[in-house]
Amino acid sequence: MVRWLRDDDEILSVYREGARGIRIEDGVREKYIVVHFELGGHEGSLSIRVYPDVSVSDRLMDT
Repeated sequence: MVRWLRDDDEILSVYREGARGIRIEDGVREKYIVVHFELGGHEGSLSIRVYPDVSVSDRLMDT
């Protein structure tokens, strides 16, 4: 689960089951947390850029 809060306000909440791995991508200009998941014939990744600003990419694919 990923929750993005600003003060007491929830900006974003994403929940995924079936996590298979998590990794940190620490580049020179950008930094990411990436979670790979697989569940019920679907796989995907949740990529959260945490530097220099925050963005979320949620990809789901049929296998």
